[in-house]
Amino acid sequence: MAFERSCRTAFAAFAGATLLFGSPATLDVRLQTALTSYASDQGDMFTAVAVSDFQANGQLFIPAGTIIHGRVRGARSVGVGLVRERALLDLDFYEYVLPTGQRVPFTAQVLQVDNAREQVTSDGRIRGILAAGGTGGFARGIWKTPTLSVLRRPFAGLMGFPTSFWGQYALGPAGMAGMMAFRWIGLRFPDPEIAYPAGTEMRLAVTSVPESAPVLPPRPEQAAVAVIPPTLASLSPQVHRPGGKLADDVINVAFSGSREDVVGAFTAAGWLQAQSLTRTTFARVYRAYTSMKAYPTAPVSKMVYQGREPDLVFQKSLNTVERRHHVRIWRLGDQDIWVAAATHDVGIVFDPTGMGLTHRIDRAIDNERGKVVADLEHADCVSGTNSVRRDLSAVPAGIVTDGALEFIELKACQATAPGELPVRQVCGRLFRLARRLSLETRHYVLRDNAYNYGFRALLAARRKVVARRNEARIAQKEAKARRDAGIVPRPGD
Repeated sequence: MAFERSCRTAFAAFAGATLLFGSPATLDVRLQTALTSYASDQGDMFTAVAVSDFQANGQLFIPAGTIIHGRVRGARSVGVGLVRERALLDLDFYEYVLPTGQRVPFTAQVLQVDNAREQVTSDGRIRGILAAGGTGGFARGIWKTPTLSVLRRPFAGLMGFPTSFWGQYALGPAGMAGMMAFRWIGLRFPDPEIAYPAGTEMRLAVTSVPESAPVLPPRPEQAAVAVIPPTLASLSPQVHRPGGKLADDVINVAFSGSREDVVGAFTAAGWLQAQSLTRTTFARVYRAYTSMKAYPTAPVSKMVYQGREPDLVFQKSLNTVERRHHVRIWRLGDQDIWVAAATHDVGIVFDPTGMGLTHRIDRAIDNERGKVVADLEHADCVSGTNSVRRDLSAVPAGIVTDGALEFIELKACQATAPGELPVRQVCGRLFRLARRLSLETRHYVLRDNAYNYGFRALLAARRKVVARRNEARIAQKEAKARRDAGIVPRPGD
């Protein structure tokens, strides 16, 4: 109750003048409280910690390490799937506590959940997945030549295969039951609920702070490393695939420290070592992909640097195998110097050359370099950093980078226990069976049809038209503002 009274007092003070940000500045935070769609209730309080500084208009308002307070504005569970097919979390971040203990109200909403399978709407709500619309839907076939038959919704389609399949193969009742059982066993059904453990990282869009919010002095920069190994500037940044083909990964980070220092630093920062690629781990990747689950120690594809595979591989993910941060690390000779290629997997695509699925990386690789540095600094595993400038001519085409190599001097640090999720009360096989039947039937009738696809295509086309009109209006306003300011002469002047 005392906490709620302090919240009301803070919001009363917030009713005064505020600083509004037309283009919201971003703040990266890490949850300290587990949040789920099935156990969190409206009004539940939670906390997060800032893992980056928040600056606006060149001023520092929220330093890294600041505690952020929030409340659950709304939480909806899918349950058995009769009422709704998507889970929902609506979070309200309303206050931060400075190191001095001063509470400052502000407004912020979720912009992105790092490595999450869920989507965030324009108003900051987290929408769960459509479990019935995942990989299992591929078994219903792909239309090669659309005909009028696609407009029908026959009962046989509920078994998960296209109508043409049953007409082509006379399997009989026993065969139909066997094929349906094969689909249910081979294609695991995803859990549609939202579940974020403590440690989940989010990017917030800060929209306003009060004018009375304290402006803090700039934080001292991390002390530069005294001695940078001279060999780093001349090292090739290129990483190759086993066959000799140039990879998109680039050497963009280096470390000094023992093997124990490197392992301890990444472990303390919440990263896990990747497993080797074997038949067993490949099967686990397949199961994780088809069931839309996480595989926190999933193997990475083989790559070599100077003819060697990496000595260490670390990764960090959340609740899907499609998205993850990962870094491949090589030791340079017998020295305690390590070089690494850090990239961010942002999706899975079909690779026509290998006739299989592969990860697609964020081509702006400097973001991942910054992610590695920020995580290690937040875990207090860094004693100093410095940058090494290199020639950009050796960087693969299409990769966006300034070419810098970030050199990090590590120090001993301590790992913390990973966050745990609340235990679910209803998770038996009978419940999961009923939920799958309910959600797949809803999806088959309402979404998996030509009418819905056509409607979605019209909506997408409309959104593109509206976006282009808005861009044109903004460009006209900016051009008018420049002309009025005398920056661009008016036509005919």
